[in-house]
Amino acid sequence: MSDFAESRASFACETNNKAVNEIFQSRLQDFQVRTEIGSQVASNDKASLFSLYEGNMKPTFEAIGEYDRDEKYNEIFNEESRIVMLEQKNHLKAFVSLRFDTEEGEDDRIYAVVYLYELQVEKDCRGKKIGKRCIDALNTLTKHLKLDKTMLTVSKYNPFAVKFYGNNQFIFDEIDPSWYEGGEDENYHIMSRV
Repeated sequence: MSDFAESRASFACETNNKAVNEIFQSRLQDFQVRTEIGSQVASNDKASLFSLYEGNMKPTFEAIGEYDRDEKYNEIFNEESRIVMLEQKNHLKAFVSLRFDTEEGEDDRIYAVVYLYELQVEKDCRGKKIGKRCIDALNTLTKHLKLDKTMLTVSKYNPFAVKFYGNNQFIFDEIDPSWYEGGEDENYHIMSRV
């Protein structure tokens, strides 16, 4: 089973950006959609992307003493990441950072997954179902590539995000720390959507 999951995840990694782009564009027709490998994003785009991330998330993580700018920057612009940028009139309005990977579940079962690292929407664009449409695109991508599920990690200190993902059919995954003794002290949840 693990070899099969690993081969599906490996196959997904070979998916070209155009295929990812087309799935997102079909759900977000009111945006110009661009998909790039994280490490290949142009420096001016990196600045816009990271500014949006910091504007949304830096206060939350600084408040709990867990903000590490370099670590987050390297995670977003990693060579394994795909960055889906949503623009209107050449201005960044939202982005998704994702990776194709495997994740070990209970009983050592291996799953082929789309792992959502970031879903960031500009404040003036919230309430317009952009996040929901991005989640729908991710779910379509997961199905299209015959992967097992979409996964993400979300901070417990971001109750809006926990509720948003719950409203979009994500549940606490079998490996969420809160299922395990002592895990309730962790500051994050691992959620998934099959």
